[in-house]
Amino acid sequence: MALGVSRERRSCENDGPVGGWARCAASRRLLDVAVVGWLQYLLFFVFYLAIFLASGWALVDALRRPAGAFVAQGKKTKAFWGTILGIAVVVAFIATPFPGGINVGGIFNLLALAAAVAALVYLFDVRPAIAVYRRPGGGSSRW
Repeated sequence: MALGVSRERRSCENDGPVGGWARCAASRRLLDVAVVGWLQYLLFFVFYLAIFLASGWALVDALRRPAGAFVAQGKKTKAFWGTILGIAVVVAFIATPFPGGINVGGIFNLLALAAAVAALVYLFDVRPAIAVYRRPGGGSSRW
């Protein structure tokens, strides 16, 4: 037995050039498919986790702003944005594929994209417009 040579490789070399090599090539393709599938899963996990975090950040920011700031800038109401972003957080949480867990997929993956749109509209349109307003009693401290 040579050092560093796996049992599968040794069996491929011993089976001859026809049957053994075909089986080894098939097992390598299966390994390649598994690696690609794992990378796809990882990309989806990162993508949906980013949607969840952006939605959560937008919700917390909306809840910390005074209600009058939304109406004063013509950006609907605080209750509207709180509801939309709260639903976005729940949908993004459900759509996130957890490692080794259940992936509900289907309609929640599509709704997660709508959640991303809601969070991005808030973060890039509403938040800058109401940023000049502070919470009542808020001083120069960040907390």
